Amino acid sequence: MATSELPFVASGGMAPVSQQRINLSAILEASTVESSLQSLFHGCIKRVLIPSSKPQEDLLETMKMLLSSSPPDTHRLYMDQYMLFVANQVNHLRVVHLFKVVSNLVAMGTLQSRLACEVVLRYLDLSKEMVWKESLKFIKEIIGGVDYKGCRDLTKQLLQRFDQLPLVVPEHQIPALQQGQELLAYILNRNSALMPAYFAHDEIQRQYPDKNHTPHWVCKEVIGKLRSGMVTTAEMVSGIVLPFLRPVLGVSTTYMPVNAWRLDPSKQCCYTLKGLLPYKETLLKPQEDLIYYIVIQPNSKDVISSILNLARQTSQPNQFVEEAIARLGVVAMELSEHNLEAQRLFEVWNQMANILIFYSYLQLAPFGSVLERLREKLYQLHYRKGRGYLMWTILQYTTSTSTNVAAKAPQPSSLWVQKEFLPMMSVFDLLYQDKEPLPVPDTSKPSCVYDVSMASLWISYTKKAEADKVTLPRTTPCLLRKQIEWIEKLNEELPVASIAMKDYSLPLLLNIYNSNEKLLNVLLESTVGSPTSSPSPTTPLACTTLNVLIMHAKVRLMDKFKNHLIKIAEVPKQADPQPLVHALLESYGRLLVWLGTRNLQTQLIPAVFKTQSWHVLHALLELIAYRGVHLQLQFSMKFQMLQQFQTVAGVNMIPNQLFVSVETAVLRIIKGLNTPEFLIQLAKQCATDPKVLLSADSEELNKVFVLIVAQTVHIANMDTSSWLDLFMKAVQTATPHAWSESAQQFFPQPFHQHCFFSLPTDHRTILINKVDEELRRYKSKNSDAELLQVFNETDSSAFFYCVLWRLLLDTGSIPTICLKIVLLGVPKKQGAQVRKLVDYVVYTNTSNTQLNNVATKFNELVWKYNIICLDRLVLCMVLRRYDGQDAQVCFAILRHLLLVPQEFSQRVSFFVREVPPNYWEVPSWDQKHAVYLRQYPETFHPSTAGILPPPKVSTLPMYFGNVCLRFLPVLDLVVQRLLELSDNNNNNNTIQFLEQLLDRYGHLYKFHEHPMTYLYTTMHYYETNLSEKPHLKKKLTFTVIGSQQKGVEWYFTSELCKHLRTPRDGPLWKPTTPYYIKSSSSGLQPFNVCVPTCNWHFGEFSGPLLFVLYTTCVEVLSLPVTAKMASQQLLEALYSKATSLSDKGTDMILTWINAMGLLYMSLPKSFQTQLMEELVSTIRALPPPSPPLPGGQSTNHTLHIVTGPRGRVGCLLSMLHAFWHHSNISPLLELQGWLHNTVRPLVQNEMQLLFVCHLVGPVLNRLNTERPKALLEVVLELYHMLQAVDTQQGGQMQCSDTICDFLYHIKYMHIGDQIREEVEKVVSSLQLPLKLRLRFLVPQLDRQQPAPVAVTGGVAQGIGGSLVTVPPIGDTMEM
Repeated sequence: MATSELPFVASGGMAPVSQQRINLSAILEASTVESSLQSLFHGCIKRVLIPSSKPQEDLLETMKMLLSSSPPDTHRLYMDQYMLFVANQVNHLRVVHLFKVVSNLVAMGTLQSRLACEVVLRYLDLSKEMVWKESLKFIKEIIGGVDYKGCRDLTKQLLQRFDQLPLVVPEHQIPALQQGQELLAYILNRNSALMPAYFAHDEIQRQYPDKNHTPHWVCKEVIGKLRSGMVTTAEMVSGIVLPFLRPVLGVSTTYMPVNAWRLDPSKQCCYTLKGLLPYKETLLKPQEDLIYYIVIQPNSKDVISSILNLARQTSQPNQFVEEAIARLGVVAMELSEHNLEAQRLFEVWNQMANILIFYSYLQLAPFGSVLERLREKLYQLHYRKGRGYLMWTILQYTTSTSTNVAAKAPQPSSLWVQKEFLPMMSVFDLLYQDKEPLPVPDTSKPSCVYDVSMASLWISYTKKAEADKVTLPRTTPCLLRKQIEWIEKLNEELPVASIAMKDYSLPLLLNIYNSNEKLLNVLLESTVGSPTSSPSPTTPLACTTLNVLIMHAKVRLMDKFKNHLIKIAEVPKQADPQPLVHALLESYGRLLVWLGTRNLQTQLIPAVFKTQSWHVLHALLELIAYRGVHLQLQFSMKFQMLQQFQTVAGVNMIPNQLFVSVETAVLRIIKGLNTPEFLIQLAKQCATDPKVLLSADSEELNKVFVLIVAQTVHIANMDTSSWLDLFMKAVQTATPHAWSESAQQFFPQPFHQHCFFSLPTDHRTILINKVDEELRRYKSKNSDAELLQVFNETDSSAFFYCVLWRLLLDTGSIPTICLKIVLLGVPKKQGAQVRKLVDYVVYTNTSNTQLNNVATKFNELVWKYNIICLDRLVLCMVLRRYDGQDAQVCFAILRHLLLVPQEFSQRVSFFVREVPPNYWEVPSWDQKHAVYLRQYPETFHPSTAGILPPPKVSTLPMYFGNVCLRFLPVLDLVVQRLLELSDNNNNNNTIQFLEQLLDRYGHLYKFHEHPMTYLYTTMHYYETNLSEKPHLKKKLTFTVIGSQQKGVEWYFTSELCKHLRTPRDGPLWKPTTPYYIKSSSSGLQPFNVCVPTCNWHFGEFSGPLLFVLYTTCVEVLSLPVTAKMASQQLLEALYSKATSLSDKGTDMILTWINAMGLLYMSLPKSFQTQLMEELVSTIRALPPPSPPLPGGQSTNHTLHIVTGPRGRVGCLLSMLHAFWHHSNISPLLELQGWLHNTVRPLVQNEMQLLFVCHLVGPVLNRLNTERPKALLEVVLELYHMLQAVDTQQGGQMQCSDTICDFLYHIKYMHIGDQIREEVEKVVSSLQLPLKLRLRFLVPQLDRQQPAPVAVTGGVAQGIGGSLVTVPPIGDTMEM
């Protein structure tokens, strides 16, 4: 048919679309006409392929011209008409010829293969079996020319067609379905390389996301095979240990603003997992155990808000937080059934009360919902012994929300009846099913408060209903009437102060009537006395009394004490003010432990400072310094306290004793900042104004601050790039100073990049000449008035202590006028004078023969003349920048000063012997302390024998402190400074001095506020100097921990205790693997049940988890072995334990691995280095994969060896993941360098590469979130390793599918095309099998590959028997 004769061509151009369709149908009819004989015997004749005929050739030419001359967007319209015609055909030969035409159009490039496949799938109909089969055959021939995204869409369309089929089909249609199954299998076959298998699986998962959406049975086998191949990739990405990891708040990375523990609240609090891989059910289900484990730890609010990604002011309830609190209630009820000791039961229920109040206040766990969940859990249990404690817990919440103390937002007056009262009564109905009225309790026992808690609760709700004018829907239960009547009668018979504290009736009443001023006054008078009582009471409020008081009663009582102290401060000044009642201060301090210092900081201290009532302010400073160590304060509150105290220290005319108290309090606060969370808050403060935390005058305090920051950065291994420079500049601006080289060598690397203040080269000569000049100036004055005038000047006063020193050396005494000059000096300038004095003495005494006399003169300045406090002098000496000979001179003087004179050692001996450390348990502690002060009184102003100080100078009353306790934090620094010097040429003398110092003053550590934390910090920070000194480690551990009241046995294993008690010359203990198993297993106990086991209010740690973690770390660091040996033995213990637990399932093994990961995260880097060396050895030893089984089936048992937790390799792998997950991002930033320098040269076979993929897979998501650049570097290393393995194995890889899936996951979920050029270079150099699989990673490389239209020998058969050559890119790959 000529072109001019085509039906669709008109003289005016193209016909309308409707006309085109009619003409196209006519063309198709004309080109496929049959003879009359064929039509007559259509269903009976045998079909054969007839050579081309003129109409069929014209159809190809016609379609080619039609499509070529039409816009591309009209091709689909033509193909729709074409396939509609094909679908209605009943002649098999016609259908074959029609599909041949389309195949050739695709081969010639006239028609897109994707469009053709899409249109064919639209008209797929199983009822027309012949067309169905030819359609599927046609798609299989040309789908090789479809790009991978088109293949994905075609797969989706094919699955949708299958889903539309009925589940039951006639038997004759089974072959047609099998042909469809074969097409799907061909598309999804990895060897076909039509698209990434990862891509196909992703689309299938979207199509069938859960068990409610399943594919047609004909597709299940094919899809199941693809999914099973993705299981290893999912495990590679997620690891196997993640669902079993449990953090320890304050140590694990939960304190980071963005951390690896974050869950997705929109997905029912599941882990945030990238992609649609077949992750394990333990990862996809809500992480209820993790939330419970975090909620029940102290100070969990910020962590919960962080991991649940909640807004700061969110008020949306969370069902998993509710469930966690209800679960804790069940645990508390269960423990109550076991008749535990009263103190432990109280700790358990107090924890429950605090959590309930806090999260209910935040509305994350509404009170009524928690009670409903708790009732459901208790319904099947017969727990009754803890019901009183439970009602006491509910009473705490009720009294808090009935006031404005804990009410976040006002609610309608009747709403609380529905949300609080009725749920509470449902719990009451379950737990209180007694037949007789509840008895009146014995008020001599603290349990009476719990026994009447339900009656107290009823009275509280009755009062609340009266206030809100609401009628309760329940009448008074008969069970409670007897107790209610007794309580009301007791309230009417208000006890007087003299008998108020003899039983627990007063706390019982205060829990109900906490706004009753009479009751509060009685309790106040029991501690401070009344105008008519004599003598004043000396016993503070007992801890048992405070324990049974509910939170709101404590708040009201604290306000009462605060107002009383303000009234005392407002009394007109007296020359010699009367001492405060010790019981008042002690009681107030114990309330601070419970309630925090906001009341103190925002109201009391400002009011006292305004009135300049120095004796009250001094008492409060001592309270903070010596009782505030047990305060579990937020770091924002500690920072505010530092700012307040720096303001006080900046006042010129405050008494010297008050200034010493300020510096002591600041020093103790700074030394208590050594936790990772502190660095986060410091970074925030550095973004605004870091100098408010620093002293404007005391170089020593600022140096201690820098040292604490350095130690914390070292231990936490935290990134400081965003704030350290600002902090160090602020420090050097406030007090320019320098550090010794021995101190700098222990600083973390980021600190070395900052310039420290350097002294002039001739600073020694300048100082000596200046002192000589000032001495001549002193001698040139003839009158005391001239001396007072001269040495009160700024320049001269800075060197006046050096003048005093010269006078003391030359004459053996100090003139009275000099003491008067010292007395009139400004306290805050004393630090600079002491620093110059110490420098002058060290620079002018280089001979050991003079050091004895120097130490004696220093001793006179401290004890005879009271010019310098011993703790201030030693602190200055130990922090000066001395190296070499200067350091030897300084510490030789220090050694004589501390070990030879007896003044201080006698004080220490008496204090340690007579005064107990557990002040909260000893009612007469103040009397014992007073005995010590009478025996060894202290003065803070200059004096000499026979010369009295001026009358206006007096010593402020001392309540809690003395020189022994002031010296304790200084002793910490002396020990650490000696450890710095213990590796120099004179280390024998240094170690000897350190051991003598510990022998003489080590008993002071019984009063240390944080002995275990201090020991852990010291042994961690100075581990390189201690590792080869087993005797020094033993001495240090036994001195610090052995001095504690409970002894070393309470902290460590019996084996270590025996070693610590072994004499120095005894045999050296060598720990074995069973010991390491025992010591590390002790860390698992708190991970099973995280409930308090002792009184944590006055302990070092806020809970058992921190306690066990720190003690386990200290035990490991105290062992008489090197870090390398200890680390190897710990790993052997892990392997042995994993083997012994293999018959109990993987859960227990993974719990053990969690504890070991935490332990390694908390140990020094030398332990972690050995861990990485073990990993390198493991990679080096991995063999190539086993050869395929007969029939070409791959052996997958190697993958299980890599990932299973029972084997050594899998156990080590899981432990690395646990270690990284608990750590901050810093260890992961070193991953790329380690892979490049150490691992990459080792990886030679695919098992090694597979192991590396398993190693880095679980950290990819975290790197992508926190350090995207580091992720790109790590991924690039993987590609280079893949290139090396592919070259080494000549392209023959058995596990290439898993590795390719992993790389596609990285591309689509993490990096995209960010490193496209580098990836293209690697993929282009790979052998053909891998190159074909990975060509979709680089679009340019994918476009370079020709697309097939058929897979039959690389050719497509044309109409009439002619052959059209097509590229063979669709051929299957031989592996």
